[in-house]
Amino acid sequence: MAEQKTEIAFPYIQIAVGMDGIVLETFYSPQISMKMVLGENQVNEIMKAWVANRKDLQKQQQLAQKVMKTKQH
Repeated sequence: MAEQKTEIAFPYIQIAVGMDGIVLETFYSPQISMKMVLGENQVNEIMKAWVANRKDLQKQQQLAQKVMKTKQH
């Protein structure tokens, strides 16, 4: 049986979640990568901002749907 090789598309991002933060490693090639460590406080602030932006986006989408329904009637 022939082995199937899976090719990785670059850049490739690997994420590791730890007890005190997140490690993001971006691979640009098999030999070249860059690692970034986000501490717990940074991760918490990013997630708070993400949730707030997500809520705003959902409100905008709901408003757009209401406008579209109103125009259809």
